Amino acid sequence: MQSSQTRWSKWSDRLRQSLSFMLQAQCPLCDRPSQSVFCKDCTRRLQACRRPSSLLQVEDLPPLYVWGNYDGALKQSLARLKYDHRPLVAEPLGQWLGQLWLNSAPLDRNLVAVPIPLHKDRQQQRGYNQAEIIARSFCQVTGMPLRANGLTRTLATTAQFGLSRQERYQNLSNVFQLSADLQKHKSKKDIVLVDDIFTTGATLKSAIETLQQSGFRVVALVTIAISERRSA
Repeated sequence: MQSSQTRWSKWSDRLRQSLSFMLQAQCPLCDRPSQSVFCKDCTRRLQACRRPSSLLQVEDLPPLYVWGNYDGALKQSLARLKYDHRPLVAEPLGQWLGQLWLNSAPLDRNLVAVPIPLHKDRQQQRGYNQAEIIARSFCQVTGMPLRANGLTRTLATTAQFGLSRQERYQNLSNVFQLSADLQKHKSKKDIVLVDDIFTTGATLKSAIETLQQSGFRVVALVTIAISERRSA
């Protein structure tokens, strides 16, 4: 017969295993326990969305660095980030974007990262700006200074989804304003704009115009994903 000490030891082991299982975070894509933000299976699904070529040249815009295609698991993860209150999703996405920058972009120590802002009403509703928390993780990897509030969004625009390219540009005309925080740091005038998804470029183009009017130069754009609807 097993001694009481042996039975207790086995029971304790099972209890620790059960507690460990229950205390593990859940993967935001499949809800299975995971020791990282994404489980191994979903990480593989996300990596399958990565673009073979990260650098794109878009007419009238600075060089665009994109991590992946807005499809499959990457589209799902960004939906979790923006609409299901899962801010932790931004951490690995921003890290992957930062690693892409280190591997692909020319190194320049005089750059500053600025995220595309949300209007204050939308940010209050969501609880955070997804571009800002992506940018924070991006900057932790690259070492680039972050001006989290470099731009402010002065107008609450209508949703961009379903609009044509021209309607998107009109919708975003004069919606950004340079913040006092960025005006204090004019010694560093070269900007890297950070956003979550690139579609037509209307949002980024409007932000670039605002920065240029104040004497800044946007040298690159970085986004997690690019949508195939960009040509619409």
